[in-house]
Amino acid sequence: MTFEEEIKYSLIEIRKAYRALAVYHRFCLDLCKKIDTMLNTIITTGMTNYMWDSNVGKPPQSGDNLHKSKAVAFLPLWDFVRLLLPEKTDRNYPIIEKNDWLFVMRLSSDTGFEGDMNKDVNVDLLKDPEECESTLKLYIYYANETVQCDWKRLFSHNEWPKTGVKTFVKQAPEILAYSEKYHLSELTDDSRIKIKVSEFLKGAKRELNVVFG
Repeated sequence: MTFEEEIKYSLIEIRKAYRALAVYHRFCLDLCKKIDTMLNTIITTGMTNYMWDSNVGKPPQSGDNLHKSKAVAFLPLWDFVRLLLPEKTDRNYPIIEKNDWLFVMRLSSDTGFEGDMNKDVNVDLLKDPEECESTLKLYIYYANETVQCDWKRLFSHNEWPKTGVKTFVKQAPEILAYSEKYHLSELTDDSRIKIKVSEFLKGAKRELNVVFG
């Protein structure tokens, strides 16, 4: 195969990959919406969107120097988070009150990319795709006491808590965290999603004594 033929073949594969990504992103957005709906059914006080963010930063802006950009910066949705708060919460209030809580969804398309994202990724050094996972992780952060901080600042400087156990947030020990991990392949229909979300909320209540209102 000539170099030109290799390029033509690679570009066909890239077009296939982008179409697969479009399907994947639609799946992620629909999953977020379904979880939102279920939370609002289970948690009677209601939920409101707080923010979303990419775990590898945003794509380069129009005036940025592309020569200094990381390739992975063009793929911000391979690992992203959504943060939800109780509907009554004042998101601009710089104090986290006792019994306040934050709900987080983290969707990761490929755990092989995990590591130091301040450096660009050499895909040749990643584990084989078959050895990696595509996951949804759910988190609850719960205030045992009032904290002089807002959720955005606390969350952005926080290390990810371990799954399945109660964790104290290092930057603010008054904040407790609980997390569980699910494979995206487990979340293909509404009934299974509802079971997982219900199980997670029960675990959060058991481990953290969360008062959902």
